[in-house]
Amino acid sequence: MKIAFALLFLLFSASVFAQEGTDQQLAQHYFNSGEFEKALPYYQKLYAKESTKIYFNRYLECLLQTGKEKEAEKLIKKQIATDRNSLEYQVMLADFYENHEKPKEATKIYQELIDEASKTSYALQDLFKTLKGKGKYDIALQALEKGRKN
Repeated sequence: MKIAFALLFLLFSASVFAQEGTDQQLAQHYFNSGEFEKALPYYQKLYAKESTKIYFNRYLECLLQTGKEKEAEKLIKKQIATDRNSLEYQVMLADFYENHEKPKEATKIYQELIDEASKTSYALQDLFKTLKGKGKYDIALQALEKGRKN
């Protein structure tokens, strides 16, 4: 009886892992093919199970490519709430606002990040690297100038 139960458990586990692998393969296939509408539910499901950076980025890209800006904004804000110490997501939100014609919101986020980071050299270096990595050279320079003043 114990052997039958163990065998049944192994078969069930294998089918669950196979399903996850299939979802990942389908999501990647549709994403690479530019079929973001088809990839979206798979990345949503994968991200809900395991909120890795790659699933987040792919899920966000699918939302943006399918015109679901409100959902994309909510996703970024949720990720910021989850990982408050990561400047990358805050810069991502500011960049999102810039790209969606909300420059005041973007400027406010950048200014808050600069004000907070200019208090310590480590935070300033981290912000500078993050901004530079996102191609925000003017804002990265502003951060350095503010840090130098402080």
